[in-house]
Amino acid sequence: MGAMVARYFKEWDPFWFYFHASVQSLGFILGFIGVISGLVLNNQLQVDVSLHKVLGIIILVLASLQMMAMLARPNKASKMRKSSPDVWSFIFSFPTSINAYAAIGFSNDGKMVKSSALVGWISGVGGGGMNEYYLGGLSEPDVVPRKGDLNYMNATIIQPDPSLVYMIFQLKTNQPSSKLIYSIGPNGVFPDAKGNLQQHSDAISTVIDYSQG
Repeated sequence: MGAMVARYFKEWDPFWFYFHASVQSLGFILGFIGVISGLVLNNQLQVDVSLHKVLGIIILVLASLQMMAMLARPNKASKMRKSSPDVWSFIFSFPTSINAYAAIGFSNDGKMVKSSALVGWISGVGGGGMNEYYLGGLSEPDVVPRKGDLNYMNATIIQPDPSLVYMIFQLKTNQPSSKLIYSIGPNGVFPDAKGNLQQHSDAISTVIDYSQG
């Protein structure tokens, strides 16, 4: 039942999560009691139920691993995950109301110049897309499309509902830069046919502590 709730009722947030966690926890507790009771009865009755006992212990171990995974899960608000020792997964969202491109840049010194960025957009006319840019300077010609230092992969951009756009991608690196820059373009502005960008209308820099998820 807990798995079914997690699969089919996520639109009822946060009710689905608390119900899912409660059902899974109750199942673990009942399973633990069942295994302990079985071991006690086996010693008292002196009945050979070796296979049943082994299966019960295996199930208890698997259930314990699931509970450990729940306790170690990343924070719900986290927008990045460490998928493997050198692969990091990111989700960057922005509202469709900006009606422009949005970018997430990775900087070595917290400045936009000499940083590399992934730019995403969804427009009613040309559809949507994602592209990497190298910000070599402050003028528009210095923003070079399809260039940069990011070893990114599995990049996609989706619009699951009318109000939000999600840029999803992975970086293959031992440690991504912790200095990120977010920017948006002027209203109604998207990359042209060659991928060139007009200067952003707003930007903000931040520092990410990856150890906190």
